[in-house]
Amino acid sequence: MKLFWSGMMQSRKIFFLRRGMLLHVDQHSDMARPVLRTSINELKLEKEALLSFTYDELGIGNYILPAVFTGIFNTVYWMQHLDPASKTKPTQEFILSTYKNEGKIFLINKKNSSERTGIPYRRRDFTVKEPLRHTQPLVLDIDIDYFSCNVYQNRLIRLEITRDQFERFNDNKYHLMRFEYSCYSEQVDDQFFMVFNQSEDIVIRPPAKVSKNQILHRIDGFVEWLSENHINPNIVEICRNTFSEYTPKDQREFIEEKLESKLGTLYNLQETFLK
Repeated sequence: MKLFWSGMMQSRKIFFLRRGMLLHVDQHSDMARPVLRTSINELKLEKEALLSFTYDELGIGNYILPAVFTGIFNTVYWMQHLDPASKTKPTQEFILSTYKNEGKIFLINKKNSSERTGIPYRRRDFTVKEPLRHTQPLVLDIDIDYFSCNVYQNRLIRLEITRDQFERFNDNKYHLMRFEYSCYSEQVDDQFFMVFNQSEDIVIRPPAKVSKNQILHRIDGFVEWLSENHINPNIVEICRNTFSEYTPKDQREFIEEKLESKLGTLYNLQETFLK
């Protein structure tokens, strides 16, 4: 069994199953819909082509749906820790297609909708308290922020721009950037920035970073769940979420060490590191 460790900022998942199941263990769904520059219809399921496509077209939050569209997975189970006000969802069936069949803009419809063409798949959002039965080949995909997580909301992103771009933005009240994004310009000495403000849809969440004792409790509970549900994956993929900073820096090595040790009690793992 292969164990892949990864800590990259960009998307980093390359699988070679067909019509399998993805067990995604993460505080984030990673099921955003990408908008591609090149058509996924032209993608070849070969190592170098997949690697190039992953780095050039995808990010850490939108790699799952392309894997579904290409037939690698037809079932996605997302395990997460829920907010107190949230509820789990039963298995739902969807149709995944692209706008005008161009392979660039992804569309999701319920299976019972009028949409009849596309790729059918199943999705279930659940917690460690619920059982899982499966018969398909399975990839176990773990982002270690599941065990303790920094919640980044209202994070500002500063993109340096030229003086000319700065002045054009400020002189034009109808600049496209004002409509498409929540952003503003900023000058710091002789540097100019476009500041993207990710605070439009503020959701107040409880603290997601937990103590080391709670981390150990979560790891023990998760590994016990794997054993009780007879989860025997073809591949175990683990992402550190180091560069994205979703995993607290002061806890990353601790989580990594304890998780790998516990998984080793269930599986005979051969490590491969991806950068």
